[in-house]
Amino acid sequence: MLHIDRQGGDDALDSDADTTTGQTALTTLTSGENDVTWDGGLFDYASLGDYVWEDLNADGIQDVGEPGLANVTVNLLDGSGNVVDSTLTDGLGNYLFSDLIPGQYEVEFELLTGYVFSPLNIGGDPLLDSDANLLTGRTGLLTLASGQIDLSWDAGMTVPAAAIPEPATLGLLGAALLALRKRRR
Repeated sequence: MLHIDRQGGDDALDSDADTTTGQTALTTLTSGENDVTWDGGLFDYASLGDYVWEDLNADGIQDVGEPGLANVTVNLLDGSGNVVDSTLTDGLGNYLFSDLIPGQYEVEFELLTGYVFSPLNIGGDPLLDSDANLLTGRTGLLTLASGQIDLSWDAGMTVPAAAIPEPATLGLLGAALLALRKRRR
């Protein structure tokens, strides 16, 4: 792929080729003239994606047996925070953004109803942790190089544990009911 033409303020460093035809504008050189500002930049498209999973133990790490979550909306934002693409996770929790122009991006995961995000960047393996900010669902800016395929941007989601009050705050009758409820499980 050709770079977007006429980017930046330095004619000696930008791509002059038309992205459709691959041709530059017609120019005329006089005898002995040397114009080295005509060029064409090339790049390969990049891709990014990975997985959204149900973090059953809420530890922020993908564990064996924790299922992927289907139909999670995943947004791709440009370096300025504008949504440039959106997709849904498949039945296994996978998503992919492909044919991306190299540059800065951010991934934004939208929570499913009843879930919260898992702890961020836990453990030593970036391929198994959750990358979604607990409040915004965003990963932070990342940079994709020409031809790069980055399949490391995950989000764990967990159902928050119901808050069970301490028996001392329930009174005698409340504590007895709580104990009875636990026995029936």
